[in-house]
Amino acid sequence: MKHISKKGERYYFNPSGTMRKHGYGSIPLGTDYHIARKKIEKLVEEWERIKNTGPDILEPVKGDFNWLIDRFQKDPTWYKAKAPRTREEMDYVFNILAEIIGTHRVLEFARRHGRAIYNKIRVEGSPHKGKKVIKWLVRLMTYSIEIGVRDDNPILDMELEATPGRKQVWKKEEVEAILEAMLNGGKAKSGNIIHPRPSIALATMIAYDSTLPQQDILALQWSQFDGEGLAVTLMKERAKKPVWVPLRKKTIKFIQEMVPKVSPYMIVSEANGQPYLDEQEDVNRSRCRIFSKLFRKFRERAGIQRQLTFHDLRRTAMSDLGNSGATNAEIVAFSGHSVSSPVLDVYVKPDHQAARRAAKKRDEPQE
Repeated sequence: MKHISKKGERYYFNPSGTMRKHGYGSIPLGTDYHIARKKIEKLVEEWERIKNTGPDILEPVKGDFNWLIDRFQKDPTWYKAKAPRTREEMDYVFNILAEIIGTHRVLEFARRHGRAIYNKIRVEGSPHKGKKVIKWLVRLMTYSIEIGVRDDNPILDMELEATPGRKQVWKKEEVEAILEAMLNGGKAKSGNIIHPRPSIALATMIAYDSTLPQQDILALQWSQFDGEGLAVTLMKERAKKPVWVPLRKKTIKFIQEMVPKVSPYMIVSEANGQPYLDEQEDVNRSRCRIFSKLFRKFRERAGIQRQLTFHDLRRTAMSDLGNSGATNAEIVAFSGHSVSSPVLDVYVKPDHQAARRAAKKRDEPQE
């Protein structure tokens, strides 16, 4: 058979000169002739597909992971249509993968290789980082099926270590401190003037009041505010349901007295009058990431030592509802989840007072 050679008891793939120019090398195939032959047939099929794609995409080397990543990042649907923050996360993972398996052939990738990658990152980094890398590697391998490189995804449903969910909730005094920093500004230790950012303060107030996710808050428009609360259709595909959330009197007063209507959007940057929303042309700079960066700066400015995030405000609001005696049905009226959703276990973190109230209700006679 063409392209097969034998040294001792072991068979090897022997590529042609043209194939070698495009990244193919001698590959050990084991001692079983029939298995070696099947592997060579797959490699030759891959080479035929590569030749038929045309000379305009000959670089980088066809068939290895660097080539696959390059194809993925040029794809208008799988990559370019995604939000800038999503593309940033993918690029971060692809850089990691390029260092580990960039020059390895996609067709030779097996489940054991995925396990080895996860274990390496798990040991050197964390389970969370390992899961993120595998998440996008699975996506990359699925893409290889789409463009005809492979017929299967060997790492689908690979078992990974469960990562503990965040439990952090904001204290009332921490929320007040960061709002004060956002509204007053000040001077940094470097001497730079820190300008007030009422827009970030408003987003923080709404998050604390409503349990809405960040993406829904930043997309809020004035037409959704009725003077008492917000009518929102949650953006996540698995939610996609309308909710109405009341706001605290303090937040309503702030909106009515302090927030100018300079845009259809409620939350716009003081620097440019634009919402903190990513658009497809925002290739190099994510407006949403700018919002997150400003939020972290004000957290530090407020002297908050704990690494609390904007997203933790959602958990705080839902936990506060639970600790105030709200039922699951009342909580999901805010959040948009189903009543039986296990996500409530992630977000609602009851405190000691909630346990005491439950015990008291149990002892009280029912009417």
